[in-house]
Amino acid sequence: QFNFAFSPDGTRLALTSASADCPGACLRIFRLANFEQIASIQLPITRLDTDWVHQLAFDPQNERIAIAYSIRGRGRIAVVDLSKGSLREFQEVESPVYMRLMAFTEDGNQIMLIRQVLPEIGTAADHKPELEALLIDAQTLELKWRQGLENVRDGFYGPGDHSKPEESFYYHAGMASDPAARRVYIAHADADRLTTIDFKEHASGPSIFVKNRRRSSD
Repeated sequence: QFNFAFSPDGTRLALTSASADCPGACLRIFRLANFEQIASIQLPITRLDTDWVHQLAFDPQNERIAIAYSIRGRGRIAVVDLSKGSLREFQEVESPVYMRLMAFTEDGNQIMLIRQVLPEIGTAADHKPELEALLIDAQTLELKWRQGLENVRDGFYGPGDHSKPEESFYYHAGMASDPAARRVYIAHADADRLTTIDFKEHASGPSIFVKNRRRSSD
């Protein structure tokens, strides 16, 4: 359950953890100057064997924290208002998911999200996760835009029952966000390609080839 994020101004640390005084998982906020805990908020996570936190992200104003997590394999997004200690939740219950990247836009009005949609267990002969880009309103938690990223491989691919490990592959695409430009860049794990997701224009740009750069020997 351990996950963490530093505030943009460098004064606070947010982390999720389970303890005797917090069944399931809690979001804890610490002041970095003296590591004093200044807030603790119970998350709607009760089973540590099936529920977990994927991502934490501060907004640029250091006032809110977005949390991406799963309950029984179903992905959820919550936003915590640090001044009020309140938690608002957005939920989609359509398929097991794994949240790969989450970031606020520079103005703090929207949340950019890349998630991995997983096949239901026992429903597919071959395990082929799908990657999606989502844009969520940070105030209402309303889904504003969604687009599949069919050309990006990320996760486990192979027989669903793991019976033939020699035919299975695990891909881990590299991802980085640019809150000012409202973009996410994805470096493909299976090819020298770079895909740009433009959340401002609601579009996924074409993948481009990236030449390998090798340092010449002296």
